[in-house]
Amino acid sequence: MKNSLLLPFAAALCLSACAVSPNSAEWVQPVHNQNAIFLWKHSGGSLSGKVVITYDISGNVMIRILKDLPKPLLEITSTRDGKFFATGPLSGGGWSGTGDRVPVRFSLWKAVAEAWRGAIPARDGAQEVHTQTYRAAISKVAGRVRELSVSSSDNGEVIRLVMPGTYPKAAPATPQ
Repeated sequence: MKNSLLLPFAAALCLSACAVSPNSAEWVQPVHNQNAIFLWKHSGGSLSGKVVITYDISGNVMIRILKDLPKPLLEITSTRDGKFFATGPLSGGGWSGTGDRVPVRFSLWKAVAEAWRGAIPARDGAQEVHTQTYRAAISKVAGRVRELSVSSSDNGEVIRLVMPGTYPKAAPATPQ
């Protein structure tokens, strides 16, 4: 008898739990999802490896630094509405807040996200952007970012991203 009363209650609980979904779990389809090789030079040394950059339809940029591990060493998210999030072992315990209060250790990664956001609609070719805090150089070929380099105006920190295989294939030479 006890089991027969418990079964409908458990089923109702399961159905109500499945029907509730938090707003933060909404998935937004990426517009661009691109792999790159990165070099990050900073006062403590340098780090290189693979990075995945995602730009979604809302204008948010996510940068995931990978180093042959199941989880990213650092995951940076810069939202279009000015929020900034950093997680992972290289984040020093993580950080979240508004973009204008980003700690110095993440400021150049914030600049990379801003430069990436600006590079998506930009025309093909080489371009430079200078601000009070950073300088960004962008190269686009066939509508895809080929290279992005951002350097700090304050401390000499540099992050360079190179996207392998984004150049269009050259037409075969015709014999003369």
